[in-house]
Amino acid sequence: MLDPLFRFASDAYGQTVLLGVNWDLFWWCLAGGVGFTIVHAVIFPIVHRRKAQLAQRIAQEPNDAQP
Repeated sequence: MLDPLFRFASDAYGQTVLLGVNWDLFWWCLAGGVGFTIVHAVIFPIVHRRKAQLAQRIAQEPNDAQP
């Protein structure tokens, strides 16, 4: 089941040892990291601008709770 992901071999004592990980997964992980970075770079300014606009609107509203 794990043969496509990991490479195993037997050592001199007959025990199964892990040799390494399949490098084909590296490109999937790299693409996921780049995709996350791009999405974050696009979404972060939008959310930050909306938070600033909301804070400005709250500051402009009259405060009726003061005596």
